[in-house]
Amino acid sequence: MSNPLRRLKPTSLTPAALLGLIWALTFGALRDFVWADLKAGLIDLRGLSRVTRGLILLGFALMVLMIGLLLFNDFWRASADLVPLTNSLAGRGTLAPLSLLPATLFLLAMAWSFALAGALHSHWAIRLGVVSLFVMVSMTWIGATAGWGSPWGGLVALAGVIVFFLVRQRRRPRLGVEFSVLLGLVSLTFLFPQAQGLADWQISGTPLLVSKVNGHVQTLSSLVLPLLLLIGLSMANFTYVTAGWVVRIAQDRLPRIALLGVMAIALGLRLHNVVTTALETFLRAPGQEVWAFVGAFGVPACIGLAWWTVRRLATRATQSEPLSSEHVLNAADKAALPLIIGYTLVQLYIFVMLNLVMAFIANFADGQVSAMAELAASAYADFLNNQYTPVWRVVFFGLVVLAGITQARRGRQALAVYLCGFGLMALWIEMADIGRPLSLLTWYGPTYTDFWWTIIFSVVALVWLIRRELTPARAAALLMVVLVSGLLRQTAFINNRFTPLFGFAGVGFIAFGLIWDALTAGSWANVSSPGLPRAGRIFLYLGYVLLTVTLVNWALSTHDLSQTAQLTGDAATFGLDRFGKPMLYAIYLATLWPANHTKP
Repeated sequence: MSNPLRRLKPTSLTPAALLGLIWALTFGALRDFVWADLKAGLIDLRGLSRVTRGLILLGFALMVLMIGLLLFNDFWRASADLVPLTNSLAGRGTLAPLSLLPATLFLLAMAWSFALAGALHSHWAIRLGVVSLFVMVSMTWIGATAGWGSPWGGLVALAGVIVFFLVRQRRRPRLGVEFSVLLGLVSLTFLFPQAQGLADWQISGTPLLVSKVNGHVQTLSSLVLPLLLLIGLSMANFTYVTAGWVVRIAQDRLPRIALLGVMAIALGLRLHNVVTTALETFLRAPGQEVWAFVGAFGVPACIGLAWWTVRRLATRATQSEPLSSEHVLNAADKAALPLIIGYTLVQLYIFVMLNLVMAFIANFADGQVSAMAELAASAYADFLNNQYTPVWRVVFFGLVVLAGITQARRGRQALAVYLCGFGLMALWIEMADIGRPLSLLTWYGPTYTDFWWTIIFSVVALVWLIRRELTPARAAALLMVVLVSGLLRQTAFINNRFTPLFGFAGVGFIAFGLIWDALTAGSWANVSSPGLPRAGRIFLYLGYVLLTVTLVNWALSTHDLSQTAQLTGDAATFGLDRFGKPMLYAIYLATLWPANHTKP
């Protein structure tokens, strides 16, 4: 008996074998799965000129720096001199760090320069759109500060941007020279009013310049709303990819029985958690909560109806594409931006019209008349937003469902499922909201929908187990959807009502969303077309991201509670709920669909 026991004693190779096992389960898996996926999504700078690469790296360096400031902006505020915002409400939103003013104007100049340089050799519609937006916001800025001195310096610099576009748009691209010239002209557009405002500040002792910058920044918040909504979709994408890494590692590194055990434990823990939470919620107010659970059941019902409709219509198509999780993910990525623009169409229209009116008033109206006209224009914009936005969104959701049905008839199942699921789910949520026909079924938070999805996963697992069809492939599919549903619950902390005051959670969500979006932007930025060259894509992306982080940083550093709530939590979580979750819910069905798994 001694010889067999002696074989179990550690030898000199035991530590090496243990390290090899740890490497295979951790670092090796990270290299084989995580890094392999991230590497495919990185922006590729090969083939670009040295100057262009340097400018792109400068843009990303500024983006990383600003994301760091987002996370630690209170240290900046604590170490800087504070100046009052004379047009703000009483409270924490009345003070701004003095160094924030030049930093914000510099970053706005950099953002607009990247955007203009990227649009210069793009499609004429992109050129016209970017230049028009810049002219509108610049005219508003110049007009708002014209009371401190002559506006001609800023107007001449603005005219220089337009002339430069007209001269260079048909020429051979030279991004280094073009970016430098545009940066100089854009900086002068901001610099002349800034210099006049500083001179007025020294004479009067009142920091009106800071308040003017604050008003200018606030007017731009509607412009960055689409990117904040896209961050929500990016986080849904990250949730799916992260769960996929775990499942692939488990499939590749664990034996069959261990994979089944991991799936059973994960599903059991999720089921226990949702049932316990649901009982606690139900016992607080049984008469009210039962209707909330009924309303939440409408979400999986809408996704199921969309799935069934698309499958029925696609079978009649002459050629139908396969319907899988990856197809749904790709279809949602391509459709997200048009959907978001359509969803925010009224707000973007009001933003454009309001800036046109404000630019006209600020430059051509006199003192007191100008102030009264600006207040009237802002009030009318709020009226239009409140009056027409809800109506347009219901119409838009219906149009999206019709578009999904059209795509299903053409055999594009993945896109059709996402569009129909998005539209039906949004219509159901609108109908069940407070003040709507089905307001009795109103629910808030992920507790209710998470309960129903986990019950559905458990029923599917039970059916497969009874039929002896729970193969390793199906166990991996169940593990995937269970992990995705569990990760979705971890975003609930962003909805904390104290986020504007203790906003690190929401800021971290935005910061990580921007980083993840930058790591995966290569799928769009590495492609080139005559209407949107590769370098132009990257420059446009950098301009938009820098503009976004600049506005978020201003709201955080000034402790503007309403802007902080909107820019660091509300918009991104709303994007996750409305645009990201329909994609993940469709992926649930695509992952569990029996045709995707081999029977024993």
